[in-house]
Amino acid sequence: MLASPGTWWAFGWNVHGTFGNGVTAMLAGTRPPPSEPAQVMSPGAVEVHGGQVHACARYADGRVACWGRNNVGELGSGMAGGNGSAAPVFVPLVAQAQSLAVGGSHACALRSDRTVLCWGSGASGQLGRGTPVSVSGPVAMFAGMSAVGDAEAIHLGPETTCIRRAGGEMWCTGGGIPGESGPVQTLRRVPALDRARALSLWGTRGCALGEDDVLRCWGSTPGALGVAQSPTPVAVTF
Repeated sequence: MLASPGTWWAFGWNVHGTFGNGVTAMLAGTRPPPSEPAQVMSPGAVEVHGGQVHACARYADGRVACWGRNNVGELGSGMAGGNGSAAPVFVPLVAQAQSLAVGGSHACALRSDRTVLCWGSGASGQLGRGTPVSVSGPVAMFAGMSAVGDAEAIHLGPETTCIRRAGGEMWCTGGGIPGESGPVQTLRRVPALDRARALSLWGTRGCALGEDDVLRCWGSTPGALGVAQSPTPVAVTF
């Protein structure tokens, strides 16, 4: 929650230091959620996003910092396996970031040169490495044999990474991709999402807002999206 320019607040459970205020609740369920929000130690942050048990911030100078759990490299610090932090830790090698997105246990930064760096969990292929591996430090996203260098926007779900490229093409990797029967391990173009202006992903479901201002959703849970169960995006009527 943004309270004033550069000042952010968090509320809810603070297990693993997800508040980013230097304090960690030792075990889940050991104390009730605070009655008032706690201020995040991120002065100057212009963008903050939360995952399942970690969060990241982008600063005006283009740097990125993360805090919370770090079991699979969520902090991007180059270390993993319990080296979490209750205060923001700057992600090395990430500079000139112009936008930031956070998934369930991974995160990505879009840099001013239109390249994309990601880190954290790759269990469902969301890092596009070709195999379900996690990385503790930032790695470039590749499409085929070439690093992505024409990214316009990034969209992350709990186990999905999508990149809007020049011309409006949408390339995705991981789980919950429309038209795919299961997770994919490398970035591939998803024609059904081309030219989407906004994208929301969660689990095996998602919605995309097209340039025609039509909302189209897909998913495996009948009725959950306002449309019948569909593996490909269908228009939602209101």
